[in-house]
Formats: sequence, C-alpha cells, structure tokens
Amino acid sequence: MTTKDDLAGLPDDVADLITPHLDPTPDTLESISLAIAAKRNEAKTARASSGIETIWDECEEAYIGIDAANRGEFGPGKWSKPMSSDGPVTTKTAPQANDHKSTVYLRLTARYVDAGTAKLAEILLPANDKAFSITETPLPDLIKAKDDHSQVVSTNGIPLTRPAKPGEVPAASPPPGSPTMAAPSTTGPVAPAAGLSPPVAGATPAAAPAGAVQAGAAGPTATAPTPRVPLTVADLAKENLELARKKAKMAETRIYDWMVESRYTMEARKVIFDSSKLGSGVLKGPFPGSKRGIAVNKAKDGGITIEIKDDTKPTYKWVSVRNLLPDPSCGEDIHEGDYVFERDHMSARGVRKLKKLGGYIDTQIDKVLAEGPQISTTGADEGTPTSLTDQQMTKGRFEVWYYYGMLTRDELNCVASASGNALTADDVPEDKKQVYAIVTMINSTVVRATINPLDSGEFPYHIMNWQRRAGSCWGIGVAEQLRAPQRMLNAAVRAMLNNAGKSAGSQIVIDRGSITPADGNMAITPDKIWYKDSDSPGQDVNEAFAIHEIPNVTDEMLKIIDFAEKQAEQVTSIPLVTQGQSGATTPETFGATQLQDNNANQLLRNIGWAFDDSITEPVVRQSYEYLLLDPDVPEEEKGDFVINAHGSIALVERAIQNQTLAQLLPVSLNPAYGIDPKRCAAEFLKSKSFTPSDLKYTDEELADMAKNQPPPIPVQVAQINASVIRDGIVAKQNVADQTMQHEQALHQDEQALAGQDTQNDAARIAAEQQRTQTEATVRLHEIQMKHNIALMDYANRNNITLAQAKTQLAKTAMTLQAQRDLNAADNAVDLHKHHNPSPTDAPSRKQPEHLNPRTAAKPLAQTPGRAPNGRGFAQ
Repeated sequence: MTTKDDLAGLPDDVADLITPHLDPTPDTLESISLAIAAKRNEAKTARASSGIETIWDECEEAYIGIDAANRGEFGPGKWSKPMSSDGPVTTKTAPQANDHKSTVYLRLTARYVDAGTAKLAEILLPANDKAFSITETPLPDLIKAKDDHSQVVSTNGIPLTRPAKPGEVPAASPPPGSPTMAAPSTTGPVAPAAGLSPPVAGATPAAAPAGAVQAGAAGPTATAPTPRVPLTVADLAKENLELARKKAKMAETRIYDWMVESRYTMEARKVIFDSSKLGSGVLKGPFPGSKRGIAVNKAKDGGITIEIKDDTKPTYKWVSVRNLLPDPSCGEDIHEGDYVFERDHMSARGVRKLKKLGGYIDTQIDKVLAEGPQISTTGADEGTPTSLTDQQMTKGRFEVWYYYGMLTRDELNCVASASGNALTADDVPEDKKQVYAIVTMINSTVVRATINPLDSGEFPYHIMNWQRRAGSCWGIGVAEQLRAPQRMLNAAVRAMLNNAGKSAGSQIVIDRGSITPADGNMAITPDKIWYKDSDSPGQDVNEAFAIHEIPNVTDEMLKIIDFAEKQAEQVTSIPLVTQGQSGATTPETFGATQLQDNNANQLLRNIGWAFDDSITEPVVRQSYEYLLLDPDVPEEEKGDFVINAHGSIALVERAIQNQTLAQLLPVSLNPAYGIDPKRCAAEFLKSKSFTPSDLKYTDEELADMAKNQPPPIPVQVAQINASVIRDGIVAKQNVADQTMQHEQALHQDEQALAGQDTQNDAARIAAEQQRTQTEATVRLHEIQMKHNIALMDYANRNNITLAQAKTQLAKTAMTLQAQRDLNAADNAVDLHKHHNPSPTDAPSRKQPEHLNPRTAAKPLAQTPGRAPNGRGFAQ
C-alpha cells in the first residue's frame, strides 16, 4: 500500500498530483469520521439546548394523557423524564394508600389533534386523485407563432402543404404550367418561428405535421388525391406546444406512479399527524430505493416463467422529528443550512449484511462490529431514554447516521476508494473541489459515501409546520396550543370529582360521653337506637350528635370545564362543527351551515396551503429533477415544465363543482348546450367516489345495443321537452318583464293623472286589459306545452315516432269531425220527418228512390244505430 511517506522525495507539485490517487489509510478515514461526528454532536447539542425536545415530550404525554398525578398508572417501572433539564429521572409505581385525590385525565388534546389531522388529510389527500399537476412551459416565440398564418417554405423557396383537416377548405390548385405558388409574405420565403425546427432543403421540416409536403409535389398515386392546405407557422407552433403538453402529462403520470408505489399517501398522513401533535412533520423523498417487481410470463410452449427484477426508483417515507438533526445555523428553513443528519437503528445482523452490498467499506464495518452498539453523547444528558420502552427498543442496536452535505473531492474519493469504487472524471470533474455527498456512518465510523443523485444538492427532507415558530425550523402544534386549556380542564374535573366524593357522604360528630349505642357499636346503621346519658350536661341531643354536610360545587366546576372547552376551540381555531358536533351556535338552515363550515375551515385551508408549499411542491420538484437525471426514463417524458401544487385549492374547488354536477346532468341531455352527457356522468360518479369504468357498458354490450337500437323517440322527446321548457321559461320571463313594465306605467300614470280621475281610470282599465291579454297569452303557451307533452307521452307509450303520433291523432280528429257532421245531418232529417211521407205510403206515381226528393239519403260512412258503451271513439 502506497502512503504519503512514500512521496517524501518527490517535488511538491508532483506529490499533489499523486496524493488523490493514493490508497486511503485508516488515519484518513478516521479523520473524516471525526469531522462528520463533530458536526453531528454540534447539531444534537443545539437542538437539546433549544428546548424543543422538552416541548415534544409534553405534547406526547398530553396526547396520551399523562401528567405528574397519574404517571404511576401507566405500568410499574415506567420511567419518566422530568420537565426541568436538571431534574433526576424518577419512577412511580402506584399512588399512595392515603391519597384519595382524583387522577382523571380527560384527553382533550387527543380529540383536537385527531380532528385537525383528519380534516387536513381530507383536504390535502384526495382519493383517486393527485394533489399536483405538471404543465409545459411554452416559449414566448411559440406563443407569438400561434397567430402567424404565413405559409412555411423550404430553403429553396418551395411552399409546403399538409393534409386538410375536417372542415378546412383546401387551397385551389394552380393551373397546369403556372408558376409554383409563392409564399404569402411579401418580403420573401417565411421561415419557421423561433423555437421551431427549420425546414430542410428539399424535404419536409422536422417539426412539420405528418403529411406535410411541398406544394405541387406529386403524390404516390394520381387517383383520388388527398385535399391539402398550406402549412403555416401556426401549424408548427401548435404541434410543438401539443408535443410539450404530452410530455408534461407523461412526466406527471410517472411521478404519480412513483408516489403510488411508495405509498406516499400513507406516509403523508403520518407527517400530518406529527405536525398536528408535535408541531412539525418530516417527509423524506425522493431518495433512491430498491423496488422488487415480480412478473409471470407464459411461454409459447405452455410453460410459465417467473421473472424477479429489482429496480431503483424514487421513494418517499415518513421520518420522526427526533431522528432529524439539521444544521443549527439553518434558521427557519433546513435547506438554508450546510448539512442535515438522519438517525436510524440497525441490529448487528443488519450491519453484517452491509458487507455483501456494494459501496461499503468492509474494514470499517468490522471495526464497528468490534466496538459494539454505542450511543453518541455530547456532554449533556444525551442518550438518556425518556422511557423504559425506548431503552428496550434501542438495546443492542447500532446507531446509523446519514449525513447529507458537502465533502471535498479528495475526501469523497478517499472513502470511495476504500470501498473499491474510486471516483473518475465522469463521476466528478477533476476541477470540482466540493461535492454534494451522502455519507453513512455507524456509531462514529464512516462506512460509505456516495454522490447526491440530485445535481442541486438539495436535502430530501421536508418539514411541514402546523404553525410557524419564529426563528426555528420547528413549528407549534395543536397539543402545544392546548396546554393551558388542558390544564384548566384537568384541574376543574379533578376538583369536581374530589368535591363529589367528599360531599356524597356526611361528617358525623358524636359526644361519646353523652350518648351510647344500644348495640355497643359506634358504626352508623339504619334504624339504630342510641341512649342518652342522663348525667350528661345539656338537654338537647343535637349538642351530642350532629351531622355536617359538605357543600357540593359541581355546577361551579362545570362552568370552568365549559370555559376550558371554549378556550380549546379558540386557541386551536378548530371549532366543534369541524369535529361533527353541534352546539348552541349550530345553524339550522343549509345556507348558514355552509357559511359556518367555510369559515370554520379557513385555518385548516391555510395550513393546507402551507403543506403544499413545504411538502408537495418541493417533493414534486425534486422528483422532476430526479426524472430528468434518470437514464431509464425515456427522453419523450423530459422537458421544461411548470409544477402546480394545488392539493388544498383543488379540493375546495372540487367541492363547489360537485354541487353543480348534479344540476348539469339533466342539462347535458340537451344538445344545444354542447355538454357531453357521458363525461358529465363520469365526473359526477368520481365526485361520489365511484369508478366510472365499473358502471359503464362493456364494448360487447354496446355492440349488442347498437344492433337492436330502438327508434330514437327518447332523444326526440328530450329535445322537444327541453324546447318546451325553454319556451316556457322565456314566456314567463317575458310576462315578468311586461308585468313590471305595466306596474311602472300604472305608477307613473297614477302620479301624472292624480287630478284626472276619468283619464286615470281609463288608463288603469287599459293596463288591466293588457295584463289580462298577456296572462291569456301565457295560458295559451301553457296549454300548448301540455299538448306537446301529452303528444310525447302518447308516442312513448305506443313506441312510435312523433310524426307517426301526429299522423294518428290527425286521422282520429278527421274521423270524429266526419261523424259529428253526419250526426248533425241525421238530427236535421229527424227534425223534418213530419214533412216527409211515410215509407209505407205509396206515392201517387212510382219514381226511383234516388230521384224522390222526399227520401233522405243514408250516410255512407255512418255507423247504423248507437255504438256500445265505451266504443264511441272507435265506432
């Protein structure tokens, strides 16, 4: 092994060039480990001295329901850490035998923490949807080019064309022998706008739509030529924008798939819970994680093969706030610091497995195993477990620290060379002195170092604070806000129960020298006899035997309890209405309830926006950077995109839209509005947490329905019904407008003609007549609408078209009209029978019956006799 001592005789410049390539010595690795361990101890000391860990302990105990009065009830041997930094570690197994005070702890803190967590998770984590979107970043030149309708020409001046779209009118072809169509521009050939691929000489531009060719070029065949239109700069700009939009959507889908595979929603719920309880929640991601996929393939010969593939993909996970140590100088943003540490624990078996993985230094791992588990200390009470459970969990486990920060290239190369993976110029350029690195350290020994996969060097840790704490990266949570109301509640409840226990019984005072129990026992029992001593002074037995009642103050204590609960609502801004509970201020109307709910959720919406700014946006932005650097991601998914983190805003807007979707369903049936009923129904189902594909017809069912499709009566009925409703609405609106105008006219006439009663009455009568006429017109419209609706119902019942229904009704009306005319003629004949001779009377001169003027002709279409009951319409 070559060391620095071997370079003693070489010139300094030569030694400087050779030194980075020397084999690392244990002393070099030890110095690197000590330098990183010093930063870790600095961060631990700064966090401990800030007092935030004490606040976390108080919040944890408040959520569980522990304080000094009931600490002994949580199991024997339960260790407890004092609130003061110099207090000893104490234990209390059980309350004293003579201690009759109440130790009840009503978990007000837990109720508000859970309510805030649930409501915020509902706002931020929508089901079956993502809380972000990615859109393209169009260039300003592309935006301008969208309105440029100049024709694109090749470099040799030949105009280019493209296939015509539906509805486009193709350009007129120039007559044979005429010169080639010139470019529309008067200044020469039009080149593509900036940002568009320029056309190649004699060929179609690279960015031109499919099928674009030079104008006048012959097609593949001379028969049935495809209509073509000029290829414009706007066409190229629109295609480039559409391509960028597709790239953005593909990148959005891939990042969302990474989150789903990592169960991002579950980890985010833990972050929200920590933020509500402790004030801060930490999410780590994206960071490289191994994902194992199993695929079952069926071969052509009938065999089955199982393929197991391990992929490295971005991963996201929750990290406890106690395991994160940021740079003390970071202020309110950990990304402003130079480094950050994450603590983890690993068993000896897990440490030994690291030797089988690439990138770890075997000699350093052997050193760690020889040392055994160690707890890093900084001179304070670091490492003292807060409970016996913590002590048992960490017993026999190694502390593993992950350091994210800067290393010099020589330091990183030293650790990498010791693991057998020396740096190359492709990994880190020779002239780059500082490198963003990730160092793994067990106890205080460096065992691995790699390059940060993000070129920006950003930390994959994101802190979400429930409420900002000035000057600190750690926030204020619901449990901390509730410290005063929780103490008030505990004190009032315990005082009330103590008083109830004392006031439930009586304090009995007995003069043993004045009275004696008949049974010789001084115990108080029912129907007991006592003897008064005749020699005792005094004649009143009340002087020797008295009962004193302790006053009950339950009502007074309940007022304090109510006051504490009201203070809990005010200090947390989480009213009872958001917890599903009602009170004296609960409104009774739907509109007032919506208004109160919106006002009650304002703070939670604000916290939701903070979550988007602190978690969603940086996580998606770093995932996008990871996507750009990942060589396994196709190039068509990479581009210049804009990240929109709108989880909370999207949910609020979606709630408003869901209320309108139900009203749009019947409107979408009218094609005049141009709304697709299928899409409207799909969005409505999504708003109710249904999967639209589960309720849609299958392709086979749609094919069968297309074969046996009935006449389109419902569509016609729906159209006519919509038209009738629209006409009715318009008519009513016209009536309302006319009525208002008439009322105004009447009012003006009354003022103008106050002294002319006759003219005033005449104007009023005219206005009333006009109003009556308008109302009659509206009534006529209503009758017409009823007629149309009845006509449509008749067509539906008889499964015929509307035209067929009108035809049948017209035929029936004509039949009835003919019968009515014939019946009128019969009645006229009967009325004049006394003028006609009897059929039995023989005429003086025999004439043909059809020439006899006194013989009535019998109607040909008249049904003889009276029709049976119920058959008058048919016969």
